[in-house]
Amino acid sequence: MATTLADYLAATRRLLHDASGQFWSDTELQAYINEARVRVVRDTGCYRRLQQLTLTAGKEVYTFATDFPLGVDTIDVLGVSVIWGQTRIACAYLAWSEFQARVRSWTLQQGQPSVFSVYGQNELYFGYVPDQTYPAEADTVVAPPSLVGTSGALPATGTIGAGTATVASEVIPIPFTSPVPFFAAYLAKIKEQSYTDAATFEQMYDKECMRAIGSSFTRRIRNPYGGGS
Repeated sequence: MATTLADYLAATRRLLHDASGQFWSDTELQAYINEARVRVVRDTGCYRRLQQLTLTAGKEVYTFATDFPLGVDTIDVLGVSVIWGQTRIACAYLAWSEFQARVRSWTLQQGQPSVFSVYGQNELYFGYVPDQTYPAEADTVVAPPSLVGTSGALPATGTIGAGTATVASEVIPIPFTSPVPFFAAYLAKIKEQSYTDAATFEQMYDKECMRAIGSSFTRRIRNPYGGGS
């Protein structure tokens, strides 16, 4: 069953020993929960989306905020494929320093992009610079849409990033939902200036993230009949 905001609220209140809402309102905890959900995705990369891009002739750099459909909600790019005719060509990745030395040495060279690099936190570079328009597909880590109540149970308190999307049930996959209440409780204790309790919840959050990462690996057999591939 999908996790809802009510589930997160109940779990966070249990950690805070505030079942009756005496110290933290639902609206306040909702903000902490949505912030915690983004933190989990940033720390684990657990929420991914394929985004469609259009590469333009002569344009080398593509900014997350303006060139990606999900805008600044895009956290990272893990891979890119360029489509040429009926063929999807996976681009190789190079760290920026190597990309700068090996691919950008000749400033006028253009061609079919086959290499990419991420510069800073929000720019995607291609090599070679596209010589024509190419459709492309980026495998990205993105911030999840804000979680809100259903049937008017709770008001929305805003969204993370530039997006306006909200959802009633969780899009983050299990088991990565388990760390969320711990980070929400950490934020609540920081606001309360109970720094010792906050540090405890932060340690518990880190442990839950490691458990989620460890338990997300499943057994996959590349080729059950043997051979080289």
